[in-house]
Amino acid sequence: MLAVTSLSLSMLSAALPGPAAATLHPATTAETRGGSVVISGHGEARAVPNAPWQPLVEGAPVPRRGELRSGDATLRMALAHGAVVELAPGTVVAVFDHLEIALLGLGKLDAARLEIRSGEVTITAPISGSPRDRSPVLVQSDGGLFALAIEGSLVARSIGIGRDAPLGGLSLATYAGQAQFASHGAFHPLARGEAIDLRASQPAPAPHAIGVGPGWYVEEGAEATGPLAVVTDRDATTALTLRFANVAATGGNDLEIAGDEAFSTVLARGHAPAKSTVITTPPLAPGRYFARMRARGVEGLPSLVGPTRPLRIALAALPPGGSVEGSTFTIPAGRALAWDDPTGLEISVGSVGFIHASRELRPVHDAATVARVRLLGDRSFIPLSLVPSAVSAAIEIGPKWATWPTIPVEIEVRLVSSRALSAAVDTARFEPKLRVTVNLVEVPVTWKRESNLLRAKLSRPAGMGGPWVVRVEAMDQDSNPIGRGFLEVVEQK
Repeated sequence: MLAVTSLSLSMLSAALPGPAAATLHPATTAETRGGSVVISGHGEARAVPNAPWQPLVEGAPVPRRGELRSGDATLRMALAHGAVVELAPGTVVAVFDHLEIALLGLGKLDAARLEIRSGEVTITAPISGSPRDRSPVLVQSDGGLFALAIEGSLVARSIGIGRDAPLGGLSLATYAGQAQFASHGAFHPLARGEAIDLRASQPAPAPHAIGVGPGWYVEEGAEATGPLAVVTDRDATTALTLRFANVAATGGNDLEIAGDEAFSTVLARGHAPAKSTVITTPPLAPGRYFARMRARGVEGLPSLVGPTRPLRIALAALPPGGSVEGSTFTIPAGRALAWDDPTGLEISVGSVGFIHASRELRPVHDAATVARVRLLGDRSFIPLSLVPSAVSAAIEIGPKWATWPTIPVEIEVRLVSSRALSAAVDTARFEPKLRVTVNLVEVPVTWKRESNLLRAKLSRPAGMGGPWVVRVEAMDQDSNPIGRGFLEVVEQK
C-alpha cells in the first residue's frame, strides 16, 4: 500500500477563481511543466465557471485553471512529459493548478489535476524509468473521490449523479501499466485489467477484472458488407458495416478506427446498442484502416480492447468510357479497372482460386465476368460484375462477292445494348464514332440513320487499284472500340 505523505492542495477543495485564459495561439512547445496543450479535437474553455466559453483552436494552450468542454468528438490534450488526457464527447472538466504529491517509494511528483463534471476522462501517462520524470494526472469526482494515473492508461468515469445519488461516484479502469485510487487517506494500486466502482461515503470494494471486447464475426463467402469496399473516385467516402460477436455488454459496444495497428491516433468512433451484433463505421476515404471494439459494463466503463481487424477502402480507377452502378462495372472493350494500390488485395475470377491482385482488372475475353475481391487471407469477399460496354456495334458489309467498279459495297452498323435499356443507355440516341478505310487509306462516307441503324454505300475510290480490303470500325465517344468488320473486294475483270 502506498501512503500519501504530502499534498500541496486539499483534494476536496472547490475550483478557485483563476487568472484569465491565455490568449489562444498555436503552441510552440508542449514541454512547459504543468502546461496543457490541445493537440487534437475541438472544444471550449473558460477561466472561471461563470465566464463565457471560448473556442479552443487546434494546437492552442488551454488555461491552467478553469473549465474545459469537449465538442461532438474526443478532445485530446498533451500534458507535461508526454501524458495524454482524452475527454469523451460532451465531457466537462475543471482544471486546477498543479499539485506536488509525495508517495512512498516514488518521491515527489508534480501532478496535473482534473475534476470531472460529467462524462468520461481517459488518461495515458508515460512509462518512465526515472521517478523525476513522472508527471501523473489526478482525477477527482464531484463526490470527492479521486484516482491517480502515474504510468499506463486509466479511464475515469463519473457515475451516479442525480437525485437518488447526490454525492455520486467514480468508476475507474486500468488498461496499461498501473494506476492508483485513494481510499481512507491512502493510495491503493489498480493493476492492469482491473476496474473498481467507488461511491462517496462507502468503503471501497475489491477491484474486479475488466472484460474483453467483442471479437469479429467473419462469414465465409460473399458479403454485401464487410471489411472491404471498392470506390472509383479518389474523393469518395463510404461506410463499412461490420458484424461482431456480442459479449452481452449492458452498456453497448464502442468502435474505434485508426490508420495504424498501434492505434496511436483514433480517426473515428462509433457505438452499437447493447443487443446489436452489427455496427456501421463513419464514411471513410480510400485507404487502409484498423478497427477494434470495447464493451461497456453496467457503470459504463469500457472493457479491454477486442481483437484488431483490418479494413480497406480500395480505389479502382475507371477507364475512359467506363461507368459503375452498384457493384456492376461497365468496361469498354480492351480496357481495365486500375487499382490505386493492389497490395493486400486478392482476386478470384471464374474457377481460379484467389491470387494476389495485379495492377489491372479486366473482363475475360471482353465478356461479362464476375471477379471476387477480398483482403489478403480473409474468408469473406465482395463480388464485382465486369460487363462490356453498354452499347456494341454489329457491323455487316456486303455483298460477299462484291466487285468494283460495277457493284458498290453496302455497310450496315446496328447499335446493340449489352443489357436492358435504361435512361442512361439508349441506342437510338447513342452517337458512335465510325471510321471506314480502304486498304490503309481512310475514306469519307455519308451515313443515313434510322433509330439505332446506320447505313452507307461505298464505291471504288478514285485512283486506287484493286484488290481492296474495306474495314469498318465503330467506337464510343471516348474512342473505345465497340465493333469492327471487314470485306475483301475484287476488281472486275
